[in-house]
Amino acid sequence: MFSKFFINRPRFAVVISLLLCLAGFISIFSLPIALYPEVTPPEVVVIARYPGASAEVIAKTVGIPLESKVNGVEDMLYMSSSSSDGSYSLTLTFKTGTDPDLAQVKVQNRVSQAQSLLPGDVTRQGISVFRKSSNILGFISFVSPDKTLSALEISDYLNNNVQKNVSRITGVGDAMVFGSSKSMRVWLDADKMAALNISVPDVTAAISSQNYQPSLGKIGARPNDGKVMTVFALQTEGRLNNAKDFEDIIIRTDAQGGLVRLKQIAKLIIIGTDSPPSNSAAW
Repeated sequence: MFSKFFINRPRFAVVISLLLCLAGFISIFSLPIALYPEVTPPEVVVIARYPGASAEVIAKTVGIPLESKVNGVEDMLYMSSSSSDGSYSLTLTFKTGTDPDLAQVKVQNRVSQAQSLLPGDVTRQGISVFRKSSNILGFISFVSPDKTLSALEISDYLNNNVQKNVSRITGVGDAMVFGSSKSMRVWLDADKMAALNISVPDVTAAISSQNYQPSLGKIGARPNDGKVMTVFALQTEGRLNNAKDFEDIIIRTDAQGGLVRLKQIAKLIIIGTDSPPSNSAAW
């Protein structure tokens, strides 16, 4: 009876349809994106980093333990992973309608079970678990109008200053920069290291101990004898910022005062600005 009423009055049915379309068009501009109906399956991404490791090593030491623990999490449809030099990414796709926040918690619990099976360098770097949508809503292109910045410098600036700000915007699930940040690459000379009896752990320990931000305190701070009226905060240059500073890192000293510096057994470059030398091992 209800449908017959509109069949017999087609003009009235058309007017009602137009009103519904008009109301929907108006609500598009005020309805939050979070309230849009889900048309794509939610995804949860797991990212781990293993500095210095090749893609094959990461797939074996990081990918296999993580995937064995995460596989079979509730409401998961399928998962896919990719390994590259120094990083690993695992994407889990869930059924449409699954609460993405709940799915993230479930994946996080599974990842925590696998941490004891991962290399120590991976757990120290931290494992990121976050949810995202597979839909890419837009792209923003950044250029240097006067050509003073290279592509590496632009992407480094975006990673340090723009990405985090964009990610905090309401309704943005994730912001990705299609470019790497600046980082120092140390190419070790295996022959020189063998001649000097220096191992890779010796180099990593020296870099870690001499490239850090110390806190030196203050001069004249309390407790004192009460006669000091001025307090000076001590500041240092902090972490090393260029290849020349890294080259002067002392790897080893001997009893006679001899020094072995990093530049004597390695070549240092900023990633993306030079090509790797031949017959060398990357650290």
